[in-house]
Amino acid sequence: MIYCPQCETEAQGAFCPRCGAALDPAVPDIPGFGDAVKTCLKKSFTYRGRASRSEYWYFFLALATAVVILLILLVSFDDLHSRKGTVAVAAALGAFYLITFAPFLAVTVRRLHDMSRARRTDRPRAFPLRWLTVILAVICPFVLAAPSTPGPNRYGPRPRRRK
Repeated sequence: MIYCPQCETEAQGAFCPRCGAALDPAVPDIPGFGDAVKTCLKKSFTYRGRASRSEYWYFFLALATAVVILLILLVSFDDLHSRKGTVAVAAALGAFYLITFAPFLAVTVRRLHDMSRARRTDRPRAFPLRWLTVILAVICPFVLAAPSTPGPNRYGPRPRRRK
């Protein structure tokens, strides 16, 4: 079943029976937890397109869970007075942050595209303000909980919902 990008009703075939909009079966489905994490890691440096709310929040949840686990390990090794263990977990936590920064930034930009909030950075004078928007979006993830722009926007078609 395909959801119409204009009126978001279920439809079959090439056109929506309600509004007549063309249906594109190539529009990606909204991913589940595992698919969202895989997609975000594969698209680590892809800043084009759109990311659904579920894709962003599932990836955020996976990162937050991993950080909590690493922090629990760090505290437990510190309580055991194991200097080598503490250093190893701290190094793993630092490496984890370095590895996941690019995918998280990319999915944040794609999520902003989904809400029609990101702007093009083709004008050099506007570049610092554009990146400030992205940094604030990373710091304030509640902004990214806003609903998607209905239908397609200049960044691509809206991701479909799964049944």
